[in-house]
Amino acid sequence: MDMHVIETDGPELRVRHVPPPTPGRGEVVIEVAAAGVLAGDLDGVAAGGGGGPVTLAAGSPERGVVAAAGVSVAGGRAAGTVIAGTEEIPVTGAPSPAAPFVPGSGVAGRITAVGEGVPGEWLGRRVLSEVDGGYADRVVARVPGLIGIPDEVHEHEAMALLHEGSIALAVFEAAAVEAGESVLVLPASDAVGSLLVQLALDAGARVVGAARGPGRMQLVRDLGAELVVDHGEPGWPEQVGSVDVLFEGEPSTFDGAGRRFSVQGRHGDRPRVERILRAAAEGRVTPLIGQTYPLVRAAEAHAALAARRSVGKTLLIP
Repeated sequence: MDMHVIETDGPELRVRHVPPPTPGRGEVVIEVAAAGVLAGDLDGVAAGGGGGPVTLAAGSPERGVVAAAGVSVAGGRAAGTVIAGTEEIPVTGAPSPAAPFVPGSGVAGRITAVGEGVPGEWLGRRVLSEVDGGYADRVVARVPGLIGIPDEVHEHEAMALLHEGSIALAVFEAAAVEAGESVLVLPASDAVGSLLVQLALDAGARVVGAARGPGRMQLVRDLGAELVVDHGEPGWPEQVGSVDVLFEGEPSTFDGAGRRFSVQGRHGDRPRVERILRAAAEGRVTPLIGQTYPLVRAAEAHAALAARRSVGKTLLIP
């Protein structure tokens, strides 16, 4: 039976029916339970589907966050020493702009077919994988890139942790937050920030979350933040004062002096993905999935993300 894929040669997304994929040697077919939406997908579509690496815009969730120590945010500027930060990550592998391509760089689902050389025990396993062309009912993936999903974790949660979970854990581990320290997460209602709130709480820190508007602020309160401020309102820095550590994921709000370096690795880094999945399996973190869309409505998901109407992680569900 034919399947759906969402393809583009820019700037519009369209639904196409195609034959199901066949795995080659060392490959498997994954029946997709959820595909993640990244800001980089929007960039790729806007660029017409290719033309080289796409650099993620500053402030997009998967671009990452900066961590800083000894920060005072009073007076509307943050000052302190930057101790960790994620790199701007080029999204590679986009095909030539002359050919339509299928967006999407990660999926979670169940293996339904295996290719030559792949042990049969892979059949039926729930896995997470970075792929090219994730906006589809089924995708082909290579075995070395497969990450098993713990029994305690839903496929949707696993997909929400593949990219943003890896980034959140990378910068959090580099910051080495200690029990009793004060931590400000800005913004705290996106996919990365909401995980940083939970990681800091799990470490015993006192957490301040910054979000825009009553709805997002309530989401952050529900995560357990001790204080929640609206960083779209004047005077919010005075409500916070000084904090020991700042995780800052929006541009032009941090003016820190001192040493800066990049956390090694990229989103989807396998060891970190496995660690954040274990944390989810143990109940220490739960990804904030703000909205899901049917796969065939991928264009609506892109429009909401571009208009900054989304909170947490956005997923496409075939």
